[in-house]
Amino acid sequence: QGFEFDASVVAGHTYPKQHSTSLGENDVIRRRALRLRLAGNLALYRRHQLENQKGYTATVGIATNNLPAKLAGDMNKPKGQTSLMPPLTDLDGEHSNVTAFMDEHEIGKVPGIGFKLAQKLREFVLQRPPELNAPYSGSRTKECITVADVRNHAEINFEKLEKLLGGPGSPHGIGYKVWCLMHGIDDTEVSQARAIPRQISIEDSYTRLDTFPELLKQLKLLAQSLITRMRIDLLADDDDFQETAVDSLD
Repeated sequence: QGFEFDASVVAGHTYPKQHSTSLGENDVIRRRALRLRLAGNLALYRRHQLENQKGYTATVGIATNNLPAKLAGDMNKPKGQTSLMPPLTDLDGEHSNVTAFMDEHEIGKVPGIGFKLAQKLREFVLQRPPELNAPYSGSRTKECITVADVRNHAEINFEKLEKLLGGPGSPHGIGYKVWCLMHGIDDTEVSQARAIPRQISIEDSYTRLDTFPELLKQLKLLAQSLITRMRIDLLADDDDFQETAVDSLD
C-alpha cells in the first residue's frame, strides 16, 4: 500500500544533531542522503505499525552498513530512531560523520571487537594492563579507551594491529578487520531474518550475588523468562499470543 515520504524531512533523530538540510549538489552525497531519508521514513512507518498492531516498541539505527546502524540504534532508546547523516566517508571530500561517530565509542562497545581484543588495544594505548572493575559491577573495565584513542595513536595502522592482535587461534587478517571496524566499515550482508532463530537468549545484570540460594533464585527466574520467550518465538501463532506471556516478555 506504500507510505508517505517527504524527501525534504529526516524522520526521527540524526547524527550529528546539527546537519545540513540541503541534499547538496554532489550527486553521490545527494543519492546517499535521499536513500537515508527514504529508509528513515520507512523505519518510522514500520515502527508505528508494530506498535499500533502488536503493542511493541522498537529502536532503529539507519546507516549504509550494519555496524554504524547497530550503534546508532542504541542512541535513542526505548522508542526512537537515529539516522547517520552524510558525508559518510572521507572520499566525499569532507569530514566523515561516520569517523566522528565511531570515535566517540569505547573500543569494547564496537560490535566485532570482543573483550580480549579490546583489552589488548587498551593495554597498547595505556602501555600497561588496564584496571578492571569488581565482578557484577556492570562494566568489566574501569578505564575508557575510545576508538579515537586507538585510531589516532601515532603507531597504529592495520599492519601494527595485525601484529598486536594476531597469533595462534586468531583469524587471518584480524588487524585489517579491526581497522575497518574502527572506521565504521562493515561488509556483512543484510539478510532475510530466519523463520527459526539459531539461538534464543535472555540476560540480566546484577550488582552482586553473595550466596548460592540467591544465585539459584535468579537462575530460576532467568530460566522461566527464557522458556516464555522460546514458547512465544517458536510455538505461538500471532493469534495465540496470551496477554500474560506478552507482559512477561516486556
